[in-house]
Amino acid sequence: MVKAINEPPKGYKAPNYEKARTMLLEREKAKVQRALTRFTNEWVDSGVSIVSDGWTNIRNQHLINVLGVSSSGAVFITCHDSSSIIASAQNIANLLLKSIKDVGPNNVVQVITDDAANCKAAGKIIKRTHPHIFWSGCLVHTLNLLIHDIVKHKECGWITELYRRGKQLIKFIIGHTRVNYFYGAYSKLQLLKIAKTRFAS
Repeated sequence: MVKAINEPPKGYKAPNYEKARTMLLEREKAKVQRALTRFTNEWVDSGVSIVSDGWTNIRNQHLINVLGVSSSGAVFITCHDSSSIIASAQNIANLLLKSIKDVGPNNVVQVITDDAANCKAAGKIIKRTHPHIFWSGCLVHTLNLLIHDIVKHKECGWITELYRRGKQLIKFIIGHTRVNYFYGAYSKLQLLKIAKTRFAS
C-alpha cells in the first residue's frame, strides 16, 4: 500500500484537506447509507431485534453496544459510554429506548440483553413503554450459567476433572513445537483454546 501511495499513476493529483473532509467524506457517508438501506428497509416488513451488550475497552471505559438484527443480518446502531452512569435498570432502559426511538418503535419486535437482574428490569420498563416489544435474555449467557450450575454438582465432578485434563493437554501440545508439529501432521482435529463467552452482540 505504501509503495502504491509513493508511486501514484501519472498525472494523479491527491485531494486536498478541505475536499477530503467535506465532499469526499459526504460521498462515502452516502455510499454507506445506501448499503445500509438494504437492511433497514426490511425492518418495516419483518421487524428487527435490538441487541445490546456491555463490555470494557482497553482504557477501562464501560461501553454498551446496540445492534439491529434481522434475517438479513446485523447493523451497528450506536455505542454508549456508560462509565459515568450507574448501570441501573432505568439507565439501561433509557439507552435502549433511545435506540428503539431511532429505529422506530413499530419496527422493533424484541430487545435482547444478558440475563443480569438490571437488564431484566430494564426489559420490564421497555415493556411498559412499548407493550408490543418483548424482552429476551441472551441464549449464550443462559447456557453458560446453566453449564456452570451443572458442573457445581457433586455428581458431575468428572466434568470438572475432564475439563482440567483437557486444558493441560492442549497447553502441552501448543507449548512444545515438535509435539505441535506431529499433532498437526497426523490429526485432522483442530485444537481449540478456551475463550471468553461473548454475550448478546
